[in-house]
Amino acid sequence: FFGHEATHYTLFHVHDFSSLEESTLAECEEKLRSEIDQFSDSSHDAILTIETATGSGNVVRGILDFSENHSMDMIVMGTRGSSRPRWMGSNTEEILLHAKCPVFAIPDNCKFTIPERIVVPIDPDSPPAIDSVKKALSALGSFKPRLFFLSVINDKQEVKLDDYYLEIVGEKYPYEYHIV
Repeated sequence: FFGHEATHYTLFHVHDFSSLEESTLAECEEKLRSEIDQFSDSSHDAILTIETATGSGNVVRGILDFSENHSMDMIVMGTRGSSRPRWMGSNTEEILLHAKCPVFAIPDNCKFTIPERIVVPIDPDSPPAIDSVKKALSALGSFKPRLFFLSVINDKQEVKLDDYYLEIVGEKYPYEYHIV
């Protein structure tokens, strides 16, 4: 996904000791090493760098603090949680709500394909910051998917279409704007 530009990855794992039942710290460390080895064994372009980091304590607070303290441009994480049978885990939900950088939440069993169509939900009362959307779109590199800006409004809301969305996409992406 980021093969078009120099990219620095940090694989970060937070040990939440309050939720460890039968696992020990050594088992957690071994699992992390195994995951890192799998990632490191794949072929990577010379422009990619990978480092690892670990923390302990509350998972959400650990991820948010690490991303802020290290000026991360993006958080990529899975959506499946272990604490409740929902489509998205509570940790992912909290990260999406409170992160100060874009978050890509990847569902289980998701296969990567070149993106052709992307939905960009827009709250008409509080549109996203242009810089945040630009950062997220920069990850697309040379991919040129069609962007579908979507606003869901109630009967009393008015939507003013202006050059805001044109500023985000410029001439780079084909786009449509829909109101539901």
